[in-house]
Amino acid sequence: MKIKRRLTLNTWISLGVIVLIALSLTWSFMEIKRTGGNKDLVDAMQRVTLDRTSHRDDYLLHREERAKLQWQIASETMRRLLESASERFTDEEDQALLQEARKNFDATFSTFSAILAIHKQEVRAAKKRTALDETESRMTSQLLLKAYALQDSIYRLGESADRAETRARTKGIILTVFIILGGVVAVVVNSTMLKRILTQRVTALNKGLRIIGDGNLDYRIDMQGDDELSDLGRAGNEMAAKLKESHASVEILQREITERKQAEEKLKKSEEKYLKTFQSNPVCVGLTRLSDGLVIEANEVMLKLLGYSDDEFIWHTMPELGVWNDPADRERLLRTLTAEGRSMNQEYWLRTKTGELLLCNHSAELIQLDNEPHIIFTFFDITERKKMEQALAEYTVRLEEANKELESFSYSVSHDLRAPLRAVDGYTRSILKKQGDKFDEDTTRKFNEIRSNTKMMGQLIDDLLAFSRLSRKDMSMSELNMVDLIRDVWKELNNINPYRTMHLIVNSTPRGYGDAALVKQVYHNLLSNAVKFTRLRDDAHIEVGGYNDGNEDVFYVKDNGVGFDMKYYDKLFGVFQRLHNDPDFEGTGVGLATVQRIIHRQGGRVWAEGKVNEGATFYFTLPHIGNILTS
Repeated sequence: MKIKRRLTLNTWISLGVIVLIALSLTWSFMEIKRTGGNKDLVDAMQRVTLDRTSHRDDYLLHREERAKLQWQIASETMRRLLESASERFTDEEDQALLQEARKNFDATFSTFSAILAIHKQEVRAAKKRTALDETESRMTSQLLLKAYALQDSIYRLGESADRAETRARTKGIILTVFIILGGVVAVVVNSTMLKRILTQRVTALNKGLRIIGDGNLDYRIDMQGDDELSDLGRAGNEMAAKLKESHASVEILQREITERKQAEEKLKKSEEKYLKTFQSNPVCVGLTRLSDGLVIEANEVMLKLLGYSDDEFIWHTMPELGVWNDPADRERLLRTLTAEGRSMNQEYWLRTKTGELLLCNHSAELIQLDNEPHIIFTFFDITERKKMEQALAEYTVRLEEANKELESFSYSVSHDLRAPLRAVDGYTRSILKKQGDKFDEDTTRKFNEIRSNTKMMGQLIDDLLAFSRLSRKDMSMSELNMVDLIRDVWKELNNINPYRTMHLIVNSTPRGYGDAALVKQVYHNLLSNAVKFTRLRDDAHIEVGGYNDGNEDVFYVKDNGVGFDMKYYDKLFGVFQRLHNDPDFEGTGVGLATVQRIIHRQGGRVWAEGKVNEGATFYFTLPHIGNILTS
């Protein structure tokens, strides 16, 4: 998710929380207002009930017309309040209390009305007065009971209204707190995730850009995600890749492009800066008008190279002066500028004032000056460089021919040297076979030494020829399974040494990149050395492995053999240089030199560490496979 979207989400969450809090407070206010109104209504009903009771008692004691009228007014008020309450109280329990209150109110009203009817009888029969008094007394008792029941109903209705008001306040508070907590949690969670993402992204960007800024253009920033910082990291990787590609340019072209860009920057600021840039630039710089080709400006370097004075060159056209050797070249340049806006590193023949032709590297770009298109161009003389390149190409051809002749000579010498060696070996073998029993021990030993030395001489010739061919052998570079190469070589060495006790430990080994046959030869030479120099050990231990070290992979072969003295390290990889002259360790001194030449051809390094009688470790490197695949 985009960082902007997360920030927007935080804003919307906050706004949503505010809206929900406002709605919650509004609802709470309305509910509290409603329950408060209900409570006020119940309080009014209680006051009216007390007034009715007071007027009733006043009438029953004094039978005044005023008390009766006040009681009737209070009863009408009570009736309206009960009707209003039936509309406001919606709870079933409250409706039941209201129904009970209305019933008691109707009972008190009808009973008191009956008492009033009895009092209207102005004449009472003597014998009936006692009966009427008893009826009035009974009705008064009923009136009092129903009045008490009415007061009780209204009192309980008031308690219900109080509880409803308390519940409304509690619900409002709980709802508000819940909304606030929910919003805070949502904002905190989103902000925490945003902080973690920002921290990770900024840390990775800071580390990556610092490494790339220090010059490691092979480093790539590890950015995963689809937010703005990830896009920035990927843009940084693209920038590093493009910068790496740009470093492959020739140094002089880099300087020319840098100076041209500096000139363009200064041209945009003012005409004065244009002139300063022209005069200080070490290559030829000029400015022409696109519409008619007039030269507006040219620096001293250009004037000196072409042989013109300022007056002879400025405000003239180059075709007019015959600078373009082939006018078609200028037409192609103008078409390119019109279509693409720039032309970079094109080679054209230009003619000086004296008629000398110069091959120049030419670059040009369209710019706007005073709302009119102009061409700013640069060029420099590459005539001598081209001559040198041609001479180098001819020298390379001659060198290749010489190498072929040398190789032919090597084969010829090899054949010529082997023939007498085979003759010497054959004659000595024949003499020993036919006359060996007549020789004394010293003579036999000397004949055997002759045979041994001819055999070694033959091996030296083979090794030297193989060593000389390494620099000419074509390489087929590919990804290599180093463990498979190690196991193939070890299988061959085990077959050669069936009676030895040797243990090979294969540690973690990365995949390599190189020529499979040559790298296998490296392992063959190093493992053969390890097998040879552990010959005096009852239990030979040989260890191989590798690891990544930045832009290269390091591989090693370690043994517990006789080792070597580090003060003779400089001789270790030299041709025919042997640190062990012991007859127990045969060899010609070419194996490690072969290893070094193979690894150097593939862009790697070779070195070794060792101690006398404590074994040795040989290291070599190859380019890291990840960098090769990225390239």
